[in-house]
Amino acid sequence: MSSDGENGTPPGTPPRRSRHKKRTSQRRTSSSSESDDQIVTRKARKTSSRLTAKDVLNLLISWKGETSKPSVLSNSSMNNVVPEFNPSNRAQNIHCWLRKVNECAIIYGWDEKQVIHFSLQRLVGLAKRWFEALPTVVYTWDEWQTKLRKAFPSEENYGRLLEEMLCRTSRSDESIREYFYDKLNLLSRCEISGKKAADCIVYGIHDKSIRNSAQSINYSEPEDLLTFLCSQKPQSDLVRVRERTDKRENSVNKDNVSSTFMKCYNCNVKGHPFYKCNQPLLKCKICNRIGHDNDKCRLEPLKVY
Repeated sequence: MSSDGENGTPPGTPPRRSRHKKRTSQRRTSSSSESDDQIVTRKARKTSSRLTAKDVLNLLISWKGETSKPSVLSNSSMNNVVPEFNPSNRAQNIHCWLRKVNECAIIYGWDEKQVIHFSLQRLVGLAKRWFEALPTVVYTWDEWQTKLRKAFPSEENYGRLLEEMLCRTSRSDESIREYFYDKLNLLSRCEISGKKAADCIVYGIHDKSIRNSAQSINYSEPEDLLTFLCSQKPQSDLVRVRERTDKRENSVNKDNVSSTFMKCYNCNVKGHPFYKCNQPLLKCKICNRIGHDNDKCRLEPLKVY
């Protein structure tokens, strides 16, 4: 009988020593993996313990700044505050428009990509056609400003601007507010402001009564002058009201005068026409005339053709 039979182990059964070895190796593997996890955890604890309160505060501030920072995509749904630029409109040249764009960028804290995004949207007319004809649009904001100044140069003569500003006076077919803003735009292009601008606006008012009243008050700012001008009524409007009143009075007087000399053919009484007579119609059957009866008729009958 073999040794396996002597030990009471059936034939074909693997030795117990090999099972013990496998279990031991499994325990060692699990214990080694557990020890690795513990090492990583200890390192993380050591690293986290090194963070001070100041570091945590800086992390929170940077995280808040990143989340609150606006993006171009989120701002695209907002109203674009940049004014339109149309080279055909002489009210605003390229230098003035670029200055307003840069001021908006400072006010709203735009970065370079946002400035380009919002400004190029406001190109209209010939400027839009110029933009669409460009072979590429990959430029920085400084390069865009240089290209726009070269494409739409401002060649306005200052003397011509002054002449245009002085020749702009109020018209009878426009409101005083429309004249004010047109004149103010010309003054801005001439770089005239303050009391000088207010004096130029007053000088161009055609209505003498309003002009004299504004000159007597002596305004120092155009905005204060506008409040006064809007409260005044032009003399032309008063003249029109008087003319309408005079026409009505004349028409009433004419009716009264004509009614005093008017005689009714039906009742032979003065003061009203025939079609306003309240008396019954008096018609002669002999001569077919109105105004008498048959008994008093001495006229020949009317001939009917």
